[in-house]
Amino acid sequence: MKSSALSLMVLILLILLLISPTDVRAQSPGLNVTPSVIEPGRNITLHVYGLVGQKRASFYLIASSGKLVLSKEILLRSVNGEAAVSLRIPGDIAPGRYTVKLSSKGFNLLGDLWVAPSRRNLARLWEQISEVKVLFSEVSEIRTENWSRINLTIGRIMVEARGLSLKSKFEVKDVENYQSLLKRVSSVKSELEGFYSRSFLQRVLVQIEKSLNFNPSISVEFWSRVSRMSVLVLLMVLAMLPIIISDFDVILQNVVSMARDDVKEKVKMIAINKAKNMLYAAERDAEISVAGYLLMVVSTVLATTGLLTNSVVTIIGSMLMAPLLTVMISSGVSLSFLNLDHENLGQRAKEVLVRSLERGLALALISVIVAYISSSVSSEVLPLAATTEIMKRAMPNLSDVAVAATAGLAGSIVFVRREYGALTGVAIAIALVPPAATVGIGIAMARVDITLGALALLTINVVAIISLSYLSSKFYVLTLSLLPALESRLEDAGQYGFLKYPVALLTNFKELVIVWIRSTMGLLPETSPNLRILEREIWKFTKLLLIVMSPSILAFVISTNVSSLFTGVLGVFGRIYDPITKLPFSEYILLILLMALIGILLRVHLRKSRKNRMPVELLILVLIWGTVGYLLRLDMFPRSAAILTMLFAGIVYLTKAKNKAVLLGYGLAIFALTISFVYTVGVFNKATVASIYENPHLEVLCKEAVAGIFNINESNVEVSYPRSQNYLLIKIFVSHKELDRGWKLPSKAISLAEETIRVLLSPDVKIRFEYVITP
Repeated sequence: MKSSALSLMVLILLILLLISPTDVRAQSPGLNVTPSVIEPGRNITLHVYGLVGQKRASFYLIASSGKLVLSKEILLRSVNGEAAVSLRIPGDIAPGRYTVKLSSKGFNLLGDLWVAPSRRNLARLWEQISEVKVLFSEVSEIRTENWSRINLTIGRIMVEARGLSLKSKFEVKDVENYQSLLKRVSSVKSELEGFYSRSFLQRVLVQIEKSLNFNPSISVEFWSRVSRMSVLVLLMVLAMLPIIISDFDVILQNVVSMARDDVKEKVKMIAINKAKNMLYAAERDAEISVAGYLLMVVSTVLATTGLLTNSVVTIIGSMLMAPLLTVMISSGVSLSFLNLDHENLGQRAKEVLVRSLERGLALALISVIVAYISSSVSSEVLPLAATTEIMKRAMPNLSDVAVAATAGLAGSIVFVRREYGALTGVAIAIALVPPAATVGIGIAMARVDITLGALALLTINVVAIISLSYLSSKFYVLTLSLLPALESRLEDAGQYGFLKYPVALLTNFKELVIVWIRSTMGLLPETSPNLRILEREIWKFTKLLLIVMSPSILAFVISTNVSSLFTGVLGVFGRIYDPITKLPFSEYILLILLMALIGILLRVHLRKSRKNRMPVELLILVLIWGTVGYLLRLDMFPRSAAILTMLFAGIVYLTKAKNKAVLLGYGLAIFALTISFVYTVGVFNKATVASIYENPHLEVLCKEAVAGIFNINESNVEVSYPRSQNYLLIKIFVSHKELDRGWKLPSKAISLAEETIRVLLSPDVKIRFEYVITP
């Protein structure tokens, strides 16, 4: 019995000895993932050891954040205690560290997998770096206090990203480096966006400075040419001075005084009857029916469609339908006869002027609103884009002013002669609806440049129509009285035939000069010269001269280095306020100071005593201007400083003026003409620079000079002039191997090359060097 029991125990022990190693391995299985670093879209192999037989398991791929990326049921077949399964990693998986988990009844196995960045990931990294560089280029122009540190950080990021892009095989440290780069780029971007959000106005100022970045010497050349032309313009204004500044009845009385006594009343009635007929016609044309407003809506929809689709035919069709042109002509005609006392015509002219201006403003607003709605609806289907036709109306220049003046004169002649069939050509030339529609499109696109440019063109066209209608209608009616008056002074007018009026003009030239002087000075024939009247008329002429010349003066300041005078003055405030910036909450302190200055200004302005009030108000206004300029850092934006300073001065003057409506109209006209002058300077700059760069020997000269100075082959140099830019682009082709060996252009050689090219071409040439990396 004992031997049987002993034999059974030995048998059990042998069985345990045979199966125990296998059981030990089964109780402690393991997992190995190969390769440990893999690109997205590739296969990995799971090596599982310590298994016996066949088992089903669940495969999980878990991101470092704990998010489940992939799950799959797999079958493990053991061969000699090991099982191997191949799985494909998704192609859109993000780079980083992942946990591989195998779960089955009796075990849970964990392993690490590193997903390397794909070429698409690296491209996205460079895209983010490029966005950061664009942000930094704008913020760096504002020169934040952290400019140097951010610049150095971006440089290091670019160096590390370039090294990572050149890798042919990735390791664990490369994946970690990629993730570190992503975090650093995101951190820098967040910091820059912080500056970006805190300096919205600075961003606008940066864009203004870039758009007004003219070459000073070329701008001075432009203004020297304009000054020579302005002499002719001033002579024309001087010749037309009585028609421009004098009242209709004053000139009429002076003209009638030239006629013989027996025909004076007849000459006067000829002019008055013609003025009456023109005024009645203007009154009829100023009335707009419901159909007229509907026609304006339809024409605006047509214009908007044509502008967005670049269809010239559609735009021309919209010009012919709108009733806006005749309303504007009515305004100018009624403006001519405001001081006509006969039969209360002056009061009637004033009513027609107000009515026509109201109708014209309503039609223009309808056009802008309809264009905005049409553009917004179109944007739901097709993205809005700045087409060629839109940009033509967003960048008015002096040629547009000339066209508007000529078309306005033609429109007034058509009105005077009542030949409405010719209004078709005038409507196409003056084009009121497309600029108004472009204003609405610019608002829908949130493009300030398009909106302001189109508004300037619309204003120029309206001012041209009203001004030329005013002058031509007054000139026409006065001519009808002047010619009979001169004819009556000839003894036998019939013997001269068709030459009677030229002969009358020549023989009565002295009397014409006297009428010109009396009409300009506002003196009637029976009055004697009066110093007070003379002073009043001289001041009226001075104001007219300032209004005519102010757009060119403002544009001259903006487009040349004269604008730096404003930044120089603002620099004084910078030195005063710099100690405050070292205090905590310095921006709030300056804002409180600004509010205090505004409060003091209001208190001084509301003070009953007027003694010494003007100098105190002027001093406080200068302090307010300097404080606002310091808060906006206008000392770094010379042209913006000039624009905002002149705008500030205009607003202050407007608040103190009595006739605010008239001054506001003058201000709008000056604004429009100033924009036209500025755009004309830009056109002149580009044309001049293009003529410099279009030298037929440009490429040969530059390539030889650059290749010789840098000691490289001419085939590695490319010279071009991008039409959209304002510089000469020189590309240097460099291989990867040369860059890896540390090749770079010496700064002295670059300076020498720039100086040589400027000697060869022009001192105004702007040059930009770029590397092009080749395999």
